[in-house]
Amino acid sequence: MSNANFICVPNRIFDGGILYEQAEAKIHALHQLFPDDEIELFLALRNLATFLPVTFAESKAATPKAYLQGLHPTQIRWSDLVRRIQGLLPMTPLTAACNEDTPMIWAEIMRAMSGVDQDQKITGGFDLLASIMSDEGLNRFLNYLRIHSPKTEMQKRRVIAAFLDKYAQDDKVEEDMPVMTDDMVEELSQIYENDVAFIAQLPGVDFIIP
Repeated sequence: MSNANFICVPNRIFDGGILYEQAEAKIHALHQLFPDDEIELFLALRNLATFLPVTFAESKAATPKAYLQGLHPTQIRWSDLVRRIQGLLPMTPLTAACNEDTPMIWAEIMRAMSGVDQDQKITGGFDLLASIMSDEGLNRFLNYLRIHSPKTEMQKRRVIAAFLDKYAQDDKVEEDMPVMTDDMVEELSQIYENDVAFIAQLPGVDFIIP
């Protein structure tokens, strides 16, 4: 079962001027729904410079100001959401990763979510990679892996990064940001990097990095 709007629909992401204001209630309800099970949370973080334009476009808000309900983009932190979740459910395991890294770490994310060993072979580990890489690049990548099988996950990620650098389709990895100036994109990107570094060292957070 999957629902991209598990916490809320796009136009309610900033209810009350709070990022995912409904998160605590929804997660608490999930625990109540499955009281005898062990609930684990997986959170994909995303640079606000791309997250905000995309979610605003999917919302029903008339303007970015109305969408953010009083928040300025530079005030938003994913770490605030993480700490709120931990404050409500401190014993719930939380795994986080950056959405921008998912093509390189998708197989590891699937293993973590399914609970299988990290060296377990799985199907679909390169699905996201296939969605942003040219057919030629993907074929060359798969052929390379057959001949030069990486010995570690880190080696495999380096190979993926090299092939993405050469064969990624720009229209699939670059997103239009109509409500963002270049200066705002740069500022939000730096805030995001600092916030990710802070989250990665929080106790109780398992952060998957490439």
